[in-house]
Amino acid sequence: MEFCCIICFPWEILTLKEHGRWKMDSIWSKTSKQKKRPSLEGDIQTDVAVIGGGITGILTAWHLEQAGIRTVILEADQIGGGQTKNTTAKITSQHGMFCNRFLEKKGEEKARNYVQANQEAVKEYKRIVREEGIDCDLTGCDSYVYSSDKEKLRKETEAARKLGINASFVEHIEIPVSCAGAVTTD
Repeated sequence: MEFCCIICFPWEILTLKEHGRWKMDSIWSKTSKQKKRPSLEGDIQTDVAVIGGGITGILTAWHLEQAGIRTVILEADQIGGGQTKNTTAKITSQHGMFCNRFLEKKGEEKARNYVQANQEAVKEYKRIVREEGIDCDLTGCDSYVYSSDKEKLRKETEAARKLGINASFVEHIEIPVSCAGAVTTD
């Protein structure tokens, strides 16, 4: 049975659950309190309404505001409470073993454009944190995509390099599961 997973230290909180399965808990739920916000009452005027108050919606609204566009975020539940709450807080262009598959299905040009856009997004996150003085404990750390299939890892490493990612194959990483190795990037 093959498995593949991505891990970025030190932010993940892994806990062993019943039947020997690992479950990742949300670090945000464990370490922060969410401020309740009132529901919108009445009408408002805006140029753009961003639907969804996760990290994507918030960053979209921030960029629009920076461009002088009046923007409102509409969130049905809780700001940062959906997928964003359950993230590992990793900011990386490494999203599982996708490079080889993307390269084979879409070709080198599209795959390279996708990778470059992801790498630019990582730089943009870092720039915003630095320039806005955001106190969020942003820290560089090693990122790994691990698997039980060594050959797939080697192919992924080669594909990532071909697309411009500084990737390496490593055989040993300290994680609480057995694996054949990992692809690591910087």
